[in-house]
Amino acid sequence: MNNYDIYKAWEELENKIESLSSIAPLVYLAFDNSNVRLYIQNSIEQNASLIIALKNGQELNIDMDLSGFSIETKVEPNIDNSQKCIIISNNDKNQLNIFKAFSASLFERLENSNNVEDIKENILDVIDEYKNYFNGNKKMLSSIEQQGLMGELKYILEEIENKNLNVIKYWEGIYKNKHDFVYENNAVEIKTTKNQSRLDIKISNENQLLSMNNEKLELVVYRLEKVEAGKSIYDLANEIFSKVDNKYKSIMMSKLIKVGMDPFETNYDKFRFVEKYIFEVNDEFPKLDKISLNSRIFDVKYTLNLDGVSSIKEEYSNE
Repeated sequence: MNNYDIYKAWEELENKIESLSSIAPLVYLAFDNSNVRLYIQNSIEQNASLIIALKNGQELNIDMDLSGFSIETKVEPNIDNSQKCIIISNNDKNQLNIFKAFSASLFERLENSNNVEDIKENILDVIDEYKNYFNGNKKMLSSIEQQGLMGELKYILEEIENKNLNVIKYWEGIYKNKHDFVYENNAVEIKTTKNQSRLDIKISNENQLLSMNNEKLELVVYRLEKVEAGKSIYDLANEIFSKVDNKYKSIMMSKLIKVGMDPFETNYDKFRFVEKYIFEVNDEFPKLDKISLNSRIFDVKYTLNLDGVSSIKEEYSNE
C-alpha cells in the first residue's frame, strides 16, 4: 500500500490555492508508483484536472467528451515535455463533487493496478462507468434494488452515528463476490425484507453466507415497508453526506455511482424501517455453502427463513 491519499491531496491543493489567491492552476502529485503518476490540478476558479502520466515510454491515447468532462492526450509542459499525458478536465465548476468522485474511482483502480496493461484497462473502465452516467444512460434502480441499497445505507448511517466513519471505506458490496462490509477481521452482510409476517431473506449465491479467511461474519437484516411518507435512498445518502467531511463525501459519491445510483436524482421509492436483526453466522447458522454442496452444484439461490434463530433485535418507532 502506498502512502498516498487522493482526498488529502485535493484538500491540500485547495488550501494552497486559497492561501496564494492564485488564478493560475497549481499541480499536485497525488499518486506515484513504478508504472504511473497521477497529478491533480486546480485553480481558484475550480477548473480542476487529472493528469495521468504513464512511465517507461508508455502512452495511451484517449480523446472524448463526457458532458462536462473533457479527456485528451497531449504534452503537459508542467509534467514532461517529451511524453504525452492523459488529461481529464472538469469544465463545469458546479459538478466538482462528481469530478472528485471520478478521481476517487480512478485513484482506487490505479492503486490496485499491477502493471501497465492493468492501468490502461482500469482507466478505460472508470471512463466507461462515468461515460454512461454523463451520457444519460443511467438505468433507474428497480424497487428491489432500492430496497437492498436502503439497508446498506441505513447500516452506514448507523455506524457513522456510532463514530465509525471508516464504514464508508469498508463498504465493498458494490463489488462482485464481496460481503457488503469487509473490515480487517470481520465482515457484515446486509439483507432487507418487506415481509411483515415472516422473516424471510433472499440468498443470491452459495458464498454469500460463507466466512472468508476465518473472519467473523455477521448478518444484519432490516425489516422495512414501502410507504408514501418514508425515506428514500436519496434521503439516506444526504443524511450521510451531512455527517462526514469532504474526504468521505468523495468516497461515498464514487461508490453510489458505482452501485448505479444517481446521487442527484430525488425520485426514488420511500420506505419505513420497522425492525433490525443481527445474527452471528457460525457453524450452527442455517445456510447452504460450498462446503455442504457437491462440487458440481453452484450459483445457488434460495430463500432463508430466520424466524426463531438467535439474534439481537431492535425496533424502530418513527422511521
